[in-house]
Amino acid sequence: PSEIEMEFLLRDSASGGTLYPWGDSPLPPARFGNYPDDAFARSQPGWRLWVLRGYDDGYPRLAPVGRHLPDAHGLFDLSGNVSEWCEDAFVMYGVSYEAFYEPDATPSRILRGGSWHSHPGRLRSSWRTDADADGARSWWGFRCATPIPALEPDAPR
Repeated sequence: PSEIEMEFLLRDSASGGTLYPWGDSPLPPARFGNYPDDAFARSQPGWRLWVLRGYDDGYPRLAPVGRHLPDAHGLFDLSGNVSEWCEDAFVMYGVSYEAFYEPDATPSRILRGGSWHSHPGRLRSSWRTDADADGARSWWGFRCATPIPALEPDAPR
């Protein structure tokens, strides 16, 4: 998906937009997604971690796909588990692509949606970062997306 598609879905824009993919509370509802939580903290005894205290999705790291509740759009794991690659090259807001990159440079790509490894502040709907397009981490992932064809004006809905 493009960054704008991810932004729309993460903010639940159909309801007017939210701070987090699950609403405006910093703590997600039970079984909403795989985030840095009490399960992760238990797996790292003695470590000082930034986690969502009081939230426990049962998975200290990656969870199998579809183990949590779908979001308002019926999508699974859009937020949490892994941050999602976007098709767009990363450019800082307000800067043109041409001014930001060398002509032969491989641009970094945008990542959206927090993961099981994200600092809780990175779970906000607005969070975005970049990484080298050839990079890999166990908390980065992707999903396939395809455009929905436009309906003809007289087509049944």
